[in-house]
Amino acid sequence: GASVINLTTDINSEPDFIASYLKHGASSITFLAGSGSTLIQVDGTAVLNGAVGSTATLSRVSNAFYLRISNA
Repeated sequence: GASVINLTTDINSEPDFIASYLKHGASSITFLAGSGSTLIQVDGTAVLNGAVGSTATLSRVSNAFYLRISNA
């Protein structure tokens, strides 16, 4: 939608957690490292800010969260 969204990783989530995100609106989605976790930006960015249809995948391995973003 029109509001900026911040998503924070959480070490209390399920082990081996995997989530996929598909951008539908005009605003950006920013991924943040939560307390005790590490956010690894596989593509060098933590902001999903491309056109509608851009995607992100977040995968948890131990307390590391791997973020892959494709801003189209």
